[in-house]
Amino acid sequence: MVPALKAHTKTEALVFRQSSVPTANSRRPRLLTFSAITAAKMKDIYKDETLAIPEGVTVEIKARIIKVTGPRGTLEKNLRHVDMEIRKVSEEQIKFVVWHGARKHVACLRTVRSLINNMIIGVTKGFRYKMRYVYAHFPINVNVIEDGRVVEIRNFLGQKVVFKVNMLEGVSVNTQSTQKDELILEGNSLENVSQSAASIQQICAVKNKDIRKFLDGIYVSERTTIVQDERNREGMQENESGVWVF
Repeated sequence: MVPALKAHTKTEALVFRQSSVPTANSRRPRLLTFSAITAAKMKDIYKDETLAIPEGVTVEIKARIIKVTGPRGTLEKNLRHVDMEIRKVSEEQIKFVVWHGARKHVACLRTVRSLINNMIIGVTKGFRYKMRYVYAHFPINVNVIEDGRVVEIRNFLGQKVVFKVNMLEGVSVNTQSTQKDELILEGNSLENVSQSAASIQQICAVKNKDIRKFLDGIYVSERTTIVQDERNREGMQENESGVWVF
């Protein structure tokens, strides 16, 4: 016989009790090893991440409210819901620290670091999303109204209803492009630009039909920055229509 495990703490008792419930495929309760019980409650004493601040960008941190200012404007984000230490080590570096964090708590380090890094990219280069119209029979008509703040979609699958999508704060949209049936969204906030693109795509969802056959819609075709890197420019050439291609 297999000797029964003895729980010495409340955490071990809870883990053991949850794992001992018999399942449909097994009649005997599943027993946890000591290593599994230890891993369930193990914490890291100290974990940190760093982020470099590029030249021309200023970052202000006050009570986990981050304010990033750059050549293209200012972005602000409230991160007070995250239990984390965020401080500027110098004018060129930010440090993120988690003390006594469990696995999911430590995972917040890279999440917060990526959020602030996207803010820095937004105020220096900006974000650009390109969307293409896809249709088989009924051509999709898109109008940009109210100075690029509202997208109006007509004749989707031949419907008479007019779909309207409001752009989020700081997002501009236009159809002035050398490419036919293309929509361009630009802005400094990656969250607002991507959510505006998602709202346009989701409002053109095909209902009551087989989506494997009816592929009509407006989809994201390219994600890039407004200001291109010099290293990207070196490997690109300008074609006859004035579009930079690899």
